[in-house]
Amino acid sequence: MSEYNGTYPIAGTIKTKKLTAAADTYYIGMPVAYNDTNDNYEYSASAIQGIVWEDKTLSSEGLLLVAVSGSEILESALVDDSDAALTVTDDLRNSALTNGIILR
Repeated sequence: MSEYNGTYPIAGTIKTKKLTAAADTYYIGMPVAYNDTNDNYEYSASAIQGIVWEDKTLSSEGLLLVAVSGSEILESALVDDSDAALTVTDDLRNSALTNGIILR
């Protein structure tokens, strides 16, 4: 049985980094993916290349702390762009796993 860490529902070590994100309101647990047209990261309900690790509102493009790889993250901790529970599909699980994030 895994132990999860308070505010951050994870088990194991997770790597974070600051990434350039589009102007938006971001919530902890929100999945993001790279948008090559805009050359930044933004909310994505169809792919997970990172998971937002801080609540933050960006009025213009800026830096956002994002989990980029790690051990385990609870699926129930993922939220959409309204801070509501995100429905996790097999495609999202596979996308996260491809990027080193295991959803449980």
